[in-house]
Amino acid sequence: MEKSIAITVGEFEKFINFIESEKPVLSPKQGVLGKKDAYRLNEMLCYKRDVKGPSYTQNKYPMVDLLFTLSMAGRLYVRANSDKGKPILIETNIMESYKFLNQHEKYVFLLQTYWTKYDF
Repeated sequence: MEKSIAITVGEFEKFINFIESEKPVLSPKQGVLGKKDAYRLNEMLCYKRDVKGPSYTQNKYPMVDLLFTLSMAGRLYVRANSDKGKPILIETNIMESYKFLNQHEKYVFLLQTYWTKYDF
């Protein structure tokens, strides 16, 4: 169980680091990661979709789409416009609090967000 928790939280940390370091511009129509950014993030993950190149939209990468959805449903990021008017993700105060959680607390936060987001 500990290994599963570490991997899950680790995958989400990779997502956060990608957003912070790359500052990807979101697609104007759907407000999600573009094909190239979704592909690059997918390649960093343990649970990635095997593809040959950046020819798929975010929703075709299950893990990337889940991480993006959890970050939005958990209100860790909001969509906003950059100084240049491009759609991007902006960190919220909730994200600042999330970063101070320990690994188990982060896992519970992600699990709770997942559980309340999807209709089982």
